[in-house]
Amino acid sequence: MGEKRITRWRDAKLETFDLQASATSCLSITAPERALVTINWPGHFTVATRGLRSSGQLWERVSNLTGQRFGDVRKLVNIDGWAHALVHDGGVFRLDTLSSWTCIDQGLTRDFSIAGLAGQAIDDMVAVGGSEASRFDGRRWKALTVPKARYSAVAMSKKNELVIAGRKGAVFQKSTSGWKELPGLESDVWGLAFFKGDLYASTFSGLFKRARKGFEQVRIGGGPQPVSTLSVGSNDHVLWSLGEFDLRVFDGKRWSRIV
Repeated sequence: MGEKRITRWRDAKLETFDLQASATSCLSITAPERALVTINWPGHFTVATRGLRSSGQLWERVSNLTGQRFGDVRKLVNIDGWAHALVHDGGVFRLDTLSSWTCIDQGLTRDFSIAGLAGQAIDDMVAVGGSEASRFDGRRWKALTVPKARYSAVAMSKKNELVIAGRKGAVFQKSTSGWKELPGLESDVWGLAFFKGDLYASTFSGLFKRARKGFEQVRIGGGPQPVSTLSVGSNDHVLWSLGEFDLRVFDGKRWSRIV
């Protein structure tokens, strides 16, 4: 994705679109209807469907804005088909119509600086940031008691497995009795994703997969090994790894380099 251009991988082909404004994050959604959403750090967003394109400023399109959480937009996250915008100062906003957002940061502490969001439904999500983690029940956020660490990533599987991770290789999985540490990493973790039952973690030093005795580094195909793996994500069909200079996709059998 460029400053005013977005590239989509579809049907094994790259499609490029020009944007009216710069974008730093984008995603496809299915609710409230199928669309492509883009946003930039200052909060200017665009929503495009097959027959309609709307745009605006996030802060001007929030019906219940409290005025307490302004800041640069960190990224967009898809939760059960709905777009959520994460703001550096802790704000969380859901796109409820093609042109309006709802603030859903009720219950988050004033010092909460959100870094990651995950969930299988919009009424069951977990956010992490700094030394905190909170769970959303559809109405309010409630703080979770978590091990002492600096958190930057969270993932939730379809079986409701919950994993949080952060600085210096800290990775913990929620259990019935508390949190279980998952050893094997030393580098800061910037992304987590479940794919076909396996857990992946992205770090500046490589992509890792959970194994029986910790984490093992993944040999990424599709060309020379990436210089870094800044982010990892997944859907039902593929796992993708975003590095400083390239994007790789894994279909469960082989890796391909997209760019």
